[in-house]
Parts: sequence; structure tokens; C-alpha cells
Amino acid sequence: LFTTPLSSLSSDTESIFVSLFLIFLVITFSQVSALMFKFFDMQSIKTLFFQIVDKANTPLIFLNNITGYMVGTEYEQKGMIKHGSKMIQAVSNIRVPKLSFYVGASYGAGNYGMAGYGFDPDFLFTWPGAMTGVMSGESAAGTMETVALNAAKRRGVEPDMEALAKQRAAIEAVFAAQEDAFFTSGRLLDHGVVDPRDTRKILGFTLETIWEREHRTLNPNAFGVGRM
Repeated sequence: LFTTPLSSLSSDTESIFVSLFLIFLVITFSQVSALMFKFFDMQSIKTLFFQIVDKANTPLIFLNNITGYMVGTEYEQKGMIKHGSKMIQAVSNIRVPKLSFYVGASYGAGNYGMAGYGFDPDFLFTWPGAMTGVMSGESAAGTMETVALNAAKRRGVEPDMEALAKQRAAIEAVFAAQEDAFFTSGRLLDHGVVDPRDTRKILGFTLETIWEREHRTLNPNAFGVGRM
């Protein structure tokens, strides 16, 4: 197939060829991007990739395993908010079908950039071990502990480490109870928890469903509603 000229293929076969090539491109891109673009802004590169895929009218599959965008003075001074928003804007505006899977962590703005629940993916499924939230419990507890330590330092007093330890444990417990896949799925924040071994079959079924939606001819009701 890869050695056959596109001009000799049917339209459906040509579409399949292009889709396979783009899937190959996605895999290759994800594997080598960290090496090829080490000194460039990855969010802008991903944004450009989304735009290319949108032009090719090829569905996008998002496998979420992201702890969120990098934070801190260095990254913020380099414009992480600006560049991250490019990716989120692209995800919001692409016209092709979006299929999302929570396979690991999916936290914060990383969830937005990877077509999380709030960005209306066509299908969204979760693996049993996935975790979703504004941030992880460990990150939230660490942030609050840093705030308390800095406040104590400004006041010139010794921090109560025992109280901070209890605070950390309490925060982590609250977040851990709410980031579980079954907790979020039970509140209809996805389309169901699936067995990871069934992911390939689910992808095939959902892509087939989307294709049928795009190609089905609807026959609207041509007569009035009669009262019985």
C-alpha cells in the first residue's frame, strides 16, 4: 500500500492510506520530539500538529498521562501560560473527531490540552488506574505546605511541623478519594471505565460510529404531529 501511487487508489482507500500515514507520524512524532525539539517550545509544536491533522480531516486520539503543564518562575517567565493556551485553543477549535482515553494521570491544564471532559471529546473512556483532578494530592499538599513555611518565615517563627504533617495527610486523603477513576466515572465525567485490553476494539468501534455519523443521510419527518 505504501508503494502504490495515490492516483491509482480509490477515494476510500486513499483516505485509509492518509490516516495510516498520519497515525505513523503521530507515533514517530511522540517518540522523537523530545530529542528533535529539545530547545523549542513543545506546546507550539503540538498546536501546529493539531492544525495539520485538522486540515487532513483525520480523527485525533488523546492518551492522557500528564501531570499538568510545568510551573515555576523559570517556566512562567518563558511564557508557559501563553504557549500552553495555544494548545488549549487548538484543541477547542479543531473540527475533526476527538477520542480521549485517561490511561494514567490527567491533571490541571494538561487535561485541557489533551481534550478532557470539558472540551467535548466525541468519546471519553477511562482505564481503571487513571487519576483525574485539578492537581494531584501530593502537589496540592506540597503547595499548601510551602505557603505555610514561607508565612512562618516572614513572621520569624518556627513552623509547627507536626501540624503541617497532619495537614499534608488530610489534603492528600481528600484528593485521593476524588481522583479515582470510579469516583469520577460515577459522576458521569466520562463515558465509562474500560478494560485496557479492550482499548483497540473500543477505538475501532468508536471510529466506525463516527464514520457512520458523518456519512449517514438523515430523513427528516415530512408530516405534522397528529393529536390522538
